[in-house]
Amino acid sequence: MPHRPNRTPLTPSMIGKLESQRRRGDVTWDDRIPGLGVRVYPTGRKSFIVRYADHVGDSRYKSLGEWSARRSADPSKLTLTEAREKAATMLAEIRAGMPQPHEQAVERRAAGVTLADVWERFVASEEHRLHPRTLQDYRNKFSKHLEPRLGRRPMAEIRGGDVIDLHARLKSTPFTAKAVVGLLGNLWSYASDRDDCGVPLDRANPAKAIGRRRRTPTRPRERVATAAELRAVLETVDKAEAEGVIRACEACGLLLVLSSLMRPVDTTRLRWSWIDLDTRLITIPATETKGARIAKSSRPEVAALSRSMVERLGRLQRVSEFVVWSTNVGGLCSICAVHGGR
Repeated sequence: MPHRPNRTPLTPSMIGKLESQRRRGDVTWDDRIPGLGVRVYPTGRKSFIVRYADHVGDSRYKSLGEWSARRSADPSKLTLTEAREKAATMLAEIRAGMPQPHEQAVERRAAGVTLADVWERFVASEEHRLHPRTLQDYRNKFSKHLEPRLGRRPMAEIRGGDVIDLHARLKSTPFTAKAVVGLLGNLWSYASDRDDCGVPLDRANPAKAIGRRRRTPTRPRERVATAAELRAVLETVDKAEAEGVIRACEACGLLLVLSSLMRPVDTTRLRWSWIDLDTRLITIPATETKGARIAKSSRPEVAALSRSMVERLGRLQRVSEFVVWSTNVGGLCSICAVHGGR
């Protein structure tokens, strides 16, 4: 082998104590069977791998199965003794000139796991951990940008050049370009932590091909509204309400965006139970706010109400638990429809 790794006397108790903070995991090599190692992931999962040299001297890796402290009926789980026996047999066959594992897998990899397959597995296993709005955003970006161009491509065939081309096609929408490449990077990381997704162990994440030099500059989207613009908005909302274009509850939702600096999508989910007209405060639970989810905080988000908004809300008829209620069962109100749920 071109490189001799440091080897350690592996024992079941030692494997059980191994930890890793690296996304792709760390490998601890066995001193009894050269080439046998235990890859430990940040999630705590541990799997046995074998490192060997092909006919030209390049390093190759083969996954044997997940580590188990005790014998299991599941063939994909191995104890240390079973892994040593399996690794010794495989290495002996390689030295005897039998077909190597990577050669046996060439035909399978040609039609291997595609990006679309990884997406389906990702959604199935991670859906419960993602906020519904985040998952919907992922679905939109995958179906619109990733699936048409890379969805049918086997994972082993996706290269950095493919990501660069995809990023270049989206240069007119830099925020979308950044988000799409980020999603692809997440899918690759998800697949690289699994042995059945066709991701080579020695392959870097292709999303990293978009370095700082290739990133499309993004312009700040923040802008301070002028007093004249604010007056125009207030007059337009009052006029639309008076003419019956929007309902009173929808007018309140729009004005809350301006007066209390709430996100439009938060106003559509605003509940009466969160509002205290006496203290003139809105308390939004952390589970319902984007900022708290990003910061992984349990603190609620508090917004202040002006006296005029307190008067408007006090006159508003409480038709449902929501302040801005929908006329369609399960549908979105007009504010959410206008802003696209953002």
